[in-house]
Amino acid sequence: MLVYNSFFLISYLISLIGEHSKKKSKTLIFICGFLAIMIPSLLAGFRAYGVGTDTHSYIQNVFDICLHSNTITDAVSLVKQVSNIEVLYTTMNYIISRFFDSVNVVYFISEVLILSFSYLACYKNKEYIGSYSFSYLIFLMLFFNKSLNMCRQSIAISIILYASTFIFEKKCIKYFVFCLLASGFHFPAICMIMLYPLIYFVNNGSISKMKKIFVIILIICGLFFYENLIVLGVNYQLLDSHYLNYLNSGGGIIMIEYIFILITCFLIFTLKVHQKNFIISNYSYLLFMSSIIYLIGLKSDYAYRISYYLMYFIIFCIPAILLKFKSNNRIFIKMFCIVIIFIYTYVYYQVYGLDETVPYRIVEGFTI
Repeated sequence: MLVYNSFFLISYLISLIGEHSKKKSKTLIFICGFLAIMIPSLLAGFRAYGVGTDTHSYIQNVFDICLHSNTITDAVSLVKQVSNIEVLYTTMNYIISRFFDSVNVVYFISEVLILSFSYLACYKNKEYIGSYSFSYLIFLMLFFNKSLNMCRQSIAISIILYASTFIFEKKCIKYFVFCLLASGFHFPAICMIMLYPLIYFVNNGSISKMKKIFVIILIICGLFFYENLIVLGVNYQLLDSHYLNYLNSGGGIIMIEYIFILITCFLIFTLKVHQKNFIISNYSYLLFMSSIIYLIGLKSDYAYRISYYLMYFIIFCIPAILLKFKSNNRIFIKMFCIVIIFIYTYVYYQVYGLDETVPYRIVEGFTI
């Protein structure tokens, strides 16, 4: 993990320079943000085949098909025959294949998309989280390695992270458009369209608490019976048959430490932030909901992934917690958070080897 953490630290420090520049120069902020995105993207781009589980399963295969296809139509058709890959992801690969013949460019461009949307999401929430650079660091530490594996979903999640800011700006059209864009890379992202009415429902003072509780119970019950809903969707041709893979595919991965963090965030915000920081309070509720969805989906290796769309909101909640402490204590709390996250990522990526990103290997085959 040393090589990853070194790049994360460099990116964080560069972003911090822009964030704390005395003159708040937009040019300097842009340059620092650009470098903070590009540095880890280069790390992703120069990785060897096999660093990230999905480099074996579809990333290389999709690019090879696009590389040898004469038209975008041929590429989409051939990819669909091999695997149910979304059109926008195939299109991205096809465009890259017209200029480059190396899959490493796909690695790089994919990561640029992921980190750009994530960084913009952190920046747009700076008023509520205190430090957008720290929020970005949390994203890198928790989710960068995961993005080297589940590439398509990571692109979609980062778009949803950015799109979520439009919910609170009450720009529903923009939010829906970005949800559609995200679903072009990973179709389950279309479910996130429901966040807009859900947030409105939760914060509607004219609706009684009992009605809200009843609706939430219905949602949870629906999640418990998601297998039946998938079967019905496939039977009535509302869903592609590949979604049957989301059923009975074994146990979930070990994430007890992370679930503990999620629930802790929820409890802290319930006690201290409720109605004081409206936006972060809503993010904390969504974060708590992700832990419920994850626990429900533990019986499936695939179904739990839907919880990631809400789980990533932790990057906004943790920095916001720091705002509750006095400024002279904040640095110690921040260091404590970093240590806890480091321990979690070390266990998750290094000890258990999940997502297969450790050790890092560059394209020539050297191990770092």
